[in-house]
Amino acid sequence: MRRDHRLAEQQIVRAVQGVVDEYRTSFERQHAEVEQALSIPLRPPKLESRLRLTEAGLEMLVRYPVPLEDASGVDDRVTRALLDAIEREPRLKLVGGATATLQPAQ
Repeated sequence: MRRDHRLAEQQIVRAVQGVVDEYRTSFERQHAEVEQALSIPLRPPKLESRLRLTEAGLEMLVRYPVPLEDASGVDDRVTRALLDAIEREPRLKLVGGATATLQPAQ
């Protein structure tokens, strides 16, 4: 696997960030409204990725903010962006399992 996990993480984060950036104004507005309504400062929403080792291999979790009014639409766009990123990078492939898993191509 060498450093292929870094390539996978970079490609995935880049793909998700591209979609998130399109909705940034909307979720930042919602964040400001909640912060004002609660009268307490809250951390601004941002994309986060985490890696962990499992029995099946390396697993990556990506959390990203979405506007409440279009959460399912954003999820669809993120999925499509990830599939496009995988298709463009021959060193990555999607592998099956209970949940979709990315791993470096052999």
